[in-house]
Amino acid sequence: MKTSKLKWFALMALGGLMTLAPLTPARAQEQTPAQDQKPAGGRREAIKGRLEMLAKQLDLTEAQKEKLKPILKDQAEQLKALRADTNMSRDDKMAKLKEIRESLNAQLKTILTPEQMEKWQKLRENMAKRRAKTPEAPADTSSSTNKN
Repeated sequence: MKTSKLKWFALMALGGLMTLAPLTPARAQEQTPAQDQKPAGGRREAIKGRLEMLAKQLDLTEAQKEKLKPILKDQAEQLKALRADTNMSRDDKMAKLKEIRESLNAQLKTILTPEQMEKWQKLRENMAKRRAKTPEAPADTSSSTNKN
């Protein structure tokens, strides 16, 4: 009787594992394409995603989106070059980053309405607060204290 209970328990456990086993590879396959899409799209997809996020957050018109697209592309290229530049000191990089952000703000002022610009400023503040709280972004946390 003891042996039959043990066999029954083993069979139930094995049955449960066999039932759940097919779900594990399926979940891994579902996650893999999403992870692969990020690098595959590259900078162009990142710019498009940022533009769509801004369009939604700021209620941009189609004309505003078209004007903003080359600005975001230019900013992304400047940031990429800044990250790639190994000759600049950290302080110089932070100063250049500040210039890039100020340039973006100046360009946005010519495109956005005053209400949208206010939303943009609040959005930037919220993003900065989130970056400061994120433990995997220590460089951003120290950068926000260095520039003040």
